[in-house]
This record gives sequence, C-alpha cells and structure tokens, in this order.
Amino acid sequence: MTRSSIRSRSALRLESLEHREVPATLVNASTLTYQDVDGDTVRVTFSKPILTAGNANTVFRFDTGGVDDSVATRQQLRAIDLTSLGATATGVGITTTAARNSQTGGDGFAAVGQIDATGIDLGAITIDGDLGRVRAGDDAIATPGLRGLTALSLGRYGTTTGAPDLTTAIGGRLGFLRLKTDLTEAYVTVQGGDDGDIGSITIGGSLTGGAASRSGRIEATGDIGPVKVGGDVRGGEEFESGSIYAGGRIVATTIGGALRGGTGMFSGTIGAGRALGTVKVRGDVAGGGGPSSGLIGTEGRVAGVTVGGSLLGGGADGGRIIAGEALGPVKIAGDVFGGADVNSGTIFTAGTLSAVRIGGSLRGGAGTSSGSISSDWAMGPVKITGSVIGGSAYQSGSIGTGSTMAGVTIGGSLVGGTGGGSGLVAASGAMGAVRIGGDLVGGSAEGIDTVWDSGAVIGRRIAGVTIGGSMIAGTDNTSAGFFDNGAIRAEDDLGPVLIRGNIIGNATNPAIISGRGSAKPKGTRDIAIASVTVLGRVEYAQILAGVDSIGNHMNADAQIGAVTVGGDWIASSLAAGANAGGNGYFGDGDDVKISGVSVKDESQVVSTIASLTIGGQVMGTFDGIDHFGIVAENVGSVTIGGTRLPLNSSSSSDDVAVVGITGDFNVCEV
Repeated sequence: MTRSSIRSRSALRLESLEHREVPATLVNASTLTYQDVDGDTVRVTFSKPILTAGNANTVFRFDTGGVDDSVATRQQLRAIDLTSLGATATGVGITTTAARNSQTGGDGFAAVGQIDATGIDLGAITIDGDLGRVRAGDDAIATPGLRGLTALSLGRYGTTTGAPDLTTAIGGRLGFLRLKTDLTEAYVTVQGGDDGDIGSITIGGSLTGGAASRSGRIEATGDIGPVKVGGDVRGGEEFESGSIYAGGRIVATTIGGALRGGTGMFSGTIGAGRALGTVKVRGDVAGGGGPSSGLIGTEGRVAGVTVGGSLLGGGADGGRIIAGEALGPVKIAGDVFGGADVNSGTIFTAGTLSAVRIGGSLRGGAGTSSGSISSDWAMGPVKITGSVIGGSAYQSGSIGTGSTMAGVTIGGSLVGGTGGGSGLVAASGAMGAVRIGGDLVGGSAEGIDTVWDSGAVIGRRIAGVTIGGSMIAGTDNTSAGFFDNGAIRAEDDLGPVLIRGNIIGNATNPAIISGRGSAKPKGTRDIAIASVTVLGRVEYAQILAGVDSIGNHMNADAQIGAVTVGGDWIASSLAAGANAGGNGYFGDGDDVKISGVSVKDESQVVSTIASLTIGGQVMGTFDGIDHFGIVAENVGSVTIGGTRLPLNSSSSSDDVAVVGITGDFNVCEV
C-alpha cells in the first residue's frame, strides 16, 4: 500500500498497522489507533461499540489531522468528546494503551488533553499517560458519575496537551482515583451533596499545588475512602492549593512523604467537614507562609495522627493538627516547633484529646500559642521525650486544657520564655502526675515587659510533681507585672513534690510551691500539699498552703505534710493557713491566720505543718530588711542539721524559736 493510495481512500476500512507513519484509524466501532507525538502506537478502546465513521472526528480531536485523515503524521490526542453522543455514551469505559514502536520510537506513554462527557455518567477510564482533565456525570447524582479514573499522572503537562484548564469535575460518585505518579496543579472536584463521594484515592508520587487557587486539590462534597499518597502533599501560592478535602469524612490518609504548606491560605492541607480517620505522614507536617497552611483538621473528630518527622509552624494557624470535636492519639516522632504567627505549630481540639507523644521537643515561637498542645475538654497523657521551651509570645511552648489532664511526662526540662504563660503546663481541672526529667525554669523579664506563669505547673488538683533536676525561678528586672515565673500551684490540693536537685529563687522573685486545700476535706484533715522533698538546697522559695493558684489567701485550715530538704534552707518560708501580715514577711511577729470573705475557716480544723527536716543549715539574709519563717497554727516538728527544735506538740501561739546565724528566721505558731 502506498501513500498515494492512502490519500485517495474515501471510505473507512479495517486494516492492521504497519511500521510507518499513518493517521488515526478507526479500527472498529469500539477501537481507534493513532501514532503519538513521540512515536508510540496508541490504541483507544471503548467498552461499548458507539464509534462510527460519522462521529469519529467529532469524538476524537487531534492537534493536527483527524481520523483517517489524508495527512500521515504524528498526533496529539487533545480531546475525547462524548457530549454529542448523549445517552448513547452512558456507562462507556475508555482505555488508552501506548506501546513503543520499534520503528518510530516513543516512551510507552501517551498524554490525553481531556475527556468531556458533561451530562453523561461514565464507566471506568484508564489513560496510559498524563491526563489534563475529565468532565462527567449527569444530573442524577445518586448514580456514579465516573466509575473510576486511572492514569499515569494528572496535570503534569498543564494545558499544553489540549485541556482548556485542569479542572476535573464529576457530578455524582467517583469510584476511585488512581495515579501511578503525580497530580500536578490539577483540580479534582466531585459534586453531589452527600452522594458526591470518592471511593478511594491512590497517588504513587506527589500531589502538588501551584499558582492558581485550588490547583493540586482533590475535593468531594461527600465522603472520601482511603487516601494514599506515595510522595509529598505540597501547597502552592494560592488558596487551597495542594490539598485534599471531604465535605463528609475521609476514612484514612497515608502520606509517604511530607505535608507542606505554601504561601496560599489552606495550602498543603488534609481536611474534612465531619470527620477524619487516622492520618499518617511519614515526613514533616510543616506550615508555609500562608495562613492555615500545612494543616490537618476537621470540624468533627480526628481518629488519630502519626507524623514520622516534625510538626513545624509557619504562618498563622500553620503547621497545625486541629479537631472541632475530639482528637485521638497524636504521635510526632520529631519536634513540635512554633512559628512567628499565632497558633503555628500546634495541636488543638475543642473537644477531648486522647494522648500526645512527641519524640523530640515542644518549642514555642514568636506567635501567640505557637508550639502548644491544648484542648477545651479532657486531655489524656502527654509524653515529650525532649524539653518544653516557651517562646516570646503568650502561651507559646505550653500544654494546657480547659478540663482535666491525665498527666505529663517531659524527658528534658520545662523552660519558660519571655511570653506570659510560656513553658506552662496547666489544667483547669484535675491534673495527673507531672514528671520533668530536667529542670523547671521560670522565665525572666527586663524593661517594661509583663511576664507571668512562665515556666510553671498549674492545675486545680495536681496528683504530684517530680523534677529530676532543679526548680529555678526567673529574674524580675522589669517595671511591669511579674509573677509565678518558676512556680508549682494547685487551685485545690497538690500531691507529693519531689525535686532531685535544688529549689533556687532569687531576691527579685521567689520560687513558689502552693496549694489552696483539699477539694473535699474530711473531718479535721484538709491537706493542701501532701509532701515536699528536695534532695538539694532550698533558696529564696515560698512553700504555701491555703493559697489558690493566683496567690489569693483562701483557706485558714490548710495543711502540709512532711517537708524534707537534703541541703541548706536559705531565705525561704514555709506557711500553712497563715498570712505574712502587712509587711509581707513571714516569721517576724505580725503573721496572722488567714481571714476574710470567702475564706474557709472551720473551728475543728487546724492549719498544720506535719514536719520540716533540713539536712544542712538555715539562714536568711545578712543586713537585709526581709524576714523568713515557718508558720502555721501547729508546727509538728522542725529538725535542722540533725537537731530537733523544742516545739510544743499542740497548737499554740507561744511557740517561737529564733534559728540561724542571720537572725531573721523564726518558727511561729499563729
């Protein structure tokens, strides 16, 4: 057969392809073959015999030539357009297969610009190459708009292969989306209310957003089944670029690489309106410059989140894990770092938080609440292998709940920053045991900065606190407000406190341990602090029973168990149910029993310090105007350096002993 005979052919007939350039050929009513632009031999197969000589050039559009055209050339299939076929094309499946030709070459893949079946429900589509877009689905959204889509990639070549844009729009359910490699800047939207589902999503490579809004995005108005992305999910420059979203729920999500936000709002995100199943990200979850970028979140429940890398803040609300109702276990193998903007690098739920485990450190940034873990309702156990370090903004580098907290374990130190509430562990309700492997360090301030609750543990009830290192208060060099920076405070009662190092305050700011009293006192018992044990020394500290979490004297009946100090007791006071009087110094004769409106004071209950044992010596300060003391209605015993002071065994206001070489330390019973 010669080229001249091809040109003179006026009717379609079936023939086998030879190793030479030929135009697109209609093989039969369901099959077309053509030569791709790089030489591959491509076969297009329909699942129904709907092709004819009369509609072939309407259904198939190429960049040059047509079906059985007289021009022998390589062709780019720009469109498969079924709209003119109407109901005839309902349910049809489409498969393209490319094979390298030994004579003309090729890469074994053939890109298709678009498939347009607007208003028509389709069967499954398989494209052996890149696809620009698909339009499918009729108005009956209860029926699947597209049974499934399989392609090598989606959007890789942009609109150069023939699609006017990269928006795949499906009316009704999409059975599945399977891409062997990447989704690049394409937008897949499945509409249909609760029926607008996607059965599953599998992307072998990465999902990448670009410079257009919703580029690199997959969304469904209904539910999305299991999602698997082998590479990264990367946000772009505009709104919701590089993202996956379901109006209902996403069953489960696995990302083999990282989830990274871009400069666009909500870029680089995994989200759902109602619920998220488990989310697993092998790499980092990182916020970008855009607000709410690099985010995992839902208005409902998140079953759980596992991050193999770190959670890193970016712009406002960026690098964030958030749930409106409840958040299951969260595991971060690396660090959680806050950023420069509000709520960046955070874990938050307006409901309950099951548990959090961080393999690295929790560090606040310059943004309010950055680098924080928080819940409005009950919080389960929190375990951090590294340190918790406050930043320069309010509540940065903090752990807090508006309800109960099961307990906190910090392998390193709890360190306050220059922001109020930074480096803070706090619960409005009961708190389980707090264990800190290193130091508890309060924040410091200079100039006119106001700092409070920085480097502190505060709860309504605290089961106990163990510090492997020392408790060190911050330094007050500011003319503004400064309090509770290096403190342990309980609104009600505080369990046993063990500090393996020292308690070290300073002349500008004492280290404080306090408890108001038992939430449910029984009989003559009202234990505010169960016990305090310090293996090292105590310097510039105040251990106070009867005082609430903000320092108000509220309980005249408060009691403290045994207090034991291995080293020296320097410039520090221990008081139960007592007020320091007008000058604010304990042990100088004007100490009084706590009194006033709303103060608990029952006649049968006596404020008590069970015992104080000091292994070293006791002293105040030399040539100072301050004073220190051990004060309660009843002080059980005081032993210093192995010597027990001669105190009365019963409650008495007459027992006063001057102790130490500085002459400014007394034991007083009020």
